[in-house]
Amino acid sequence: MPDNLFKKIYNIKVPQSPEVINIDSKYYLAEIQDEEKKSRPMNDPEVLEALNAQLNFKKKIDNNTSLAKEISLGAFDGNNYKKFADDNELIIQDYKISSLKQNDIFSEGLIKQIFLTKDGDINLLTNSTLTKSFLISTKKTEYKKLNINSNEFEQYEAKARLNLINKIYQSYDENVNQKYEVEVNQRTIDRVKNSFQ
Repeated sequence: MPDNLFKKIYNIKVPQSPEVINIDSKYYLAEIQDEEKKSRPMNDPEVLEALNAQLNFKKKIDNNTSLAKEISLGAFDGNNYKKFADDNELIIQDYKISSLKQNDIFSEGLIKQIFLTKDGDINLLTNSTLTKSFLISTKKTEYKKLNINSNEFEQYEAKARLNLINKIYQSYDENVNQKYEVEVNQRTIDRVKNSFQ
């Protein structure tokens, strides 16, 4: 039996509800008869590792929340910035960003957040998994000069129009969803997806 069949079987959410699964034009009828949950003892190495990872993650969230709160209240200025770096044995580096694709230190998502920070402001940036956190202070943002007759200007104009259109559609969708109650039958959607795979 193919390995991806078992992956799809494990994704079945409702026990005792048969589903048809299509894999490489072969159809399988799968049903979860019963679920059994087993608990592991606290001294199991995998359990201890998972608990330590969760505790470290919670500690990061608490520290970042506290620091972000200080920054938002204006209690974190240039002097506190340097003191924080000294107290935590962190190195302050000057770094110039010239494009969104520059990835030697920051990911593209973090670079976008940096560009949203006003000059002279301090901000706390983290990636989505909280594995990297940066306390930044922006110095000066220089904007690129664009010639109105250039291809680059046309590209930016097209992106801006597309962005505006997407926002209009998004606000329309939100208004429709507020006015009418829309229910999505997830099982039906899953079955349709399975029939095309």
